[in-house]
Amino acid sequence: MLGQTFQILANKHRRRLLTELLHSRGDGSICVPEEVVDEEQTLENADVALRHQHLPLLEEAQFVRWNTDTQTVERGAKFDEICPLLTLLTANSQTLPGEWV
Repeated sequence: MLGQTFQILANKHRRRLLTELLHSRGDGSICVPEEVVDEEQTLENADVALRHQHLPLLEEAQFVRWNTDTQTVERGAKFDEICPLLTLLTANSQTLPGEWV
């Protein structure tokens, strides 16, 4: 499980989505974010990656539940397992390289 957790955290888009959930208030759900486009990809490719790669991987690991009808994401059954690492990343964001959080 630890290897899978680090694989998930290796991608900045997944880290950003998970940290948004970490800091979410209210019902703990967020709208599926507009994907940040890297210089080498188009908006369409970024959206495809989010919906066909990143969100399914996070959902498979049970870190999120993705509601495709409402286009929202909420904390999954195993979100609490990744919280300590997310908290560590966000608490130390000033000392980490620029794209880590």
